[in-house]
Amino acid sequence: MKKITLLLLLLSFLISCTGELKKENEELRAQVSNLQTENKNLQDELTSFRMDPANLLAKAERFYSEKNMDALRGTVLNFDIYHPTSELKNQVVDMITKLENEKKKEIAEQERIKKLEEQKKLASVNKLKKRLDDVSGVTWYTNPYFTHYNNRNLTSLYIGQNGSSVWLRIKMSYQGEDWIFFENAYLSYEGKTKEIVFDEYENKETEVGNGGVWEWIDVTVSEYDIPFLKNLAKSTDSKMRLTGKYTKTRNLSSNERKAIEDVLLAYDVLKGR
Repeated sequence: MKKITLLLLLLSFLISCTGELKKENEELRAQVSNLQTENKNLQDELTSFRMDPANLLAKAERFYSEKNMDALRGTVLNFDIYHPTSELKNQVVDMITKLENEKKKEIAEQERIKKLEEQKKLASVNKLKKRLDDVSGVTWYTNPYFTHYNNRNLTSLYIGQNGSSVWLRIKMSYQGEDWIFFENAYLSYEGKTKEIVFDEYENKETEVGNGGVWEWIDVTVSEYDIPFLKNLAKSTDSKMRLTGKYTKTRNLSSNERKAIEDVLLAYDVLKGR
């Protein structure tokens, strides 16, 4: 009898606990539902604030200053969704149109500059003196500003072309009363120096004539030297130096620098660059 009584008491206790748990669970569900409702209301308020026409326009003005075309188009889409009748949308559309026109002008200006550069390159070829060696089949292109005689203190470039083969050569010469017996040749500008490598026996020539002695070299230019030569032509601090037993250093004249620049432009055209 006692066991039955204990079981009944235990069963009653469990039923009571279950009821309490059910009640607490229902209260928690109600709280969660309330929080979800409050969260949705807050989200709606935030969206309403963010999508306010004045705020959308303010963002559009920032996007316009940043030239962010995609963000501007996104703003127009937000106007269509949240404020399809707002007149402020037209201001954003105008911003897009202005940016599109600016882009078109920018592209047109780039095309104009590109065309001028191409015309300049083509003109540089026509500007050069052209001589065909009908025995070797080589056409030689030299600068129009001076003839590089061996008995001059000069540096110059010239181009050889035979069919599809195009190459560049450099000539550096010395004239004076005394020999310098140079074994090394250098070009420099603004503290940057490039050695013009040559073979003393194959590439160097000497001669005695009216006005003193002459020493000169005439060698092929490496493609790796071309960027240096382009910068050399633009610098007013360009120098040539021939050194051996004695040394001769001189600044390149404006004619020399202009001649180097024009020959390099023509070389790029003939190489198809």
